[in-house]
Amino acid sequence: MRYINRGFSLIETIVVIAIIGSMIGLLLSAIQMVRLQANRMESANNLRQIIIATHNFASDRQGVLPSYVPYHPKYKGIKKKGSLLQKLQPYFQCPMVTFHTKDDDLEFLTPKIFLSPTDSSLAAFPVSQESWGNISYAFNAYAFLLDKNLNSSFSDGTSNTIAFADRYARADISVRGGNLRYDVTGFQYDIFWRVPSFADELWGDVVPVTTNSVPITTQPSVPGLTFQPAPDPHNFNPSLLSSHVKSGLETAFFDGSVRTITPTIAPSVFWSLVTPNAGDATQNF
Repeated sequence: MRYINRGFSLIETIVVIAIIGSMIGLLLSAIQMVRLQANRMESANNLRQIIIATHNFASDRQGVLPSYVPYHPKYKGIKKKGSLLQKLQPYFQCPMVTFHTKDDDLEFLTPKIFLSPTDSSLAAFPVSQESWGNISYAFNAYAFLLDKNLNSSFSDGTSNTIAFADRYARADISVRGGNLRYDVTGFQYDIFWRVPSFADELWGDVVPVTTNSVPITTQPSVPGLTFQPAPDPHNFNPSLLSSHVKSGLETAFFDGSVRTITPTIAPSVFWSLVTPNAGDATQNF
């Protein structure tokens, strides 16, 4: 009896290749999703470490928080006490890394938790000799302004006040070194390197404006704005926060929690989370 050694036909081969290709595509997509989720978890953990360091700083000083004193004529008579984030560095338990060409200079090293793996601006621009001071998170200028106390300065509640949030570390607007990054057109005090803050009137940011009427509400100084969901690092508004991913803004609150704020949040709710003691605490978040 003769047996016919029948091979695969061309059509069968094409079908097998198509199935394998589809499986590889699904596998790569799954790997990408897992990697993105891992990066988001790492970024959230960075914020968690920063807010824990803030609590430890305050605990050692009867609740007094690291203060932010802007370089502005309005605060000329107040002694500057150093960079807010530099004050927290002794409380960080993380390695120091470099993001510049001068990797042998210790003064240019950055705590690893300042750099978010989800911050696309870090990869969007080439590293240069001035690529230092990169920080992927901003502090709330309203809440840290002057001497605030964690135990008594937050009548709206620490769970209702943002301490730190996502921001882009770098930008395509005269990227410079310094505490942070963006040149602000028309800035008139001879300082070109802004600090990593948000809701900061010194830098022309959008800020909260609270009404005097009852019920007390807070709106942005530019109507309708909250934050930018993962904008193009080459073209975005530096007066607003920029989330690292489209799905929402990663934030650390003064109560120590880390939460994601979605792009659909109402402006009045978002900006009430920026003010520490305006009497506008919201129950809708």
